[in-house]
Amino acid sequence: MTKGKVENILKVKEAFLKLVPKKIIEIHNIAQGISHKACPKLNMTTKGPSRKQVIISISQDNSNIVISCANKHIFNINRLLKSTKSNVTADFIQFDSIGIIITTNQVTSALDMNIIENYIKDSTNVNTNEVSSPQLPQSKSYLKILGIPYLTNNGTPITHNQIEEVIKRIYLFNDVTLTSSPHIIKVSSKSNMAII
Repeated sequence: MTKGKVENILKVKEAFLKLVPKKIIEIHNIAQGISHKACPKLNMTTKGPSRKQVIISISQDNSNIVISCANKHIFNINRLLKSTKSNVTADFIQFDSIGIIITTNQVTSALDMNIIENYIKDSTNVNTNEVSSPQLPQSKSYLKILGIPYLTNNGTPITHNQIEEVIKRIYLFNDVTLTSSPHIIKVSSKSNMAII
């Protein structure tokens, strides 16, 4: 222990006569800017939408009607869910650019979503033709396909339509919806291979 450190600790001890040694050291460390706390780790990923949400795509007029009486609608939805012995409860309704989002305490089943849909459609002044079926949030992923020939058997470059047709026939992609057309890039100017 250095002489300066000992002198500083003694000054703290003189200022706080009744403190135990552990607290004196803590005060000294704080005064000197010494921290033993670990730095918080940064979360480098962004949080996506929770699966505990029911998204209902409706017109803005219908959204305004539902939001204006949100508390009443939450109460009624919970009453209907409870009557079917569901464990799901609706917490709140919020406005979204595509319609409304009903946040629940757990992931809803198809039956729960059907109850919520029927309630929203039966609500006063709501135009049922402008209410879509409720959906759970979906995630978006990216897929990179390597080792695909750039030219087809007849010598023409492959097209995104051909790629989409092949993807639709593969059972792994049965529940996948493409949000955009596949992009086809030739590996290099002299290569006959493509990256999708």
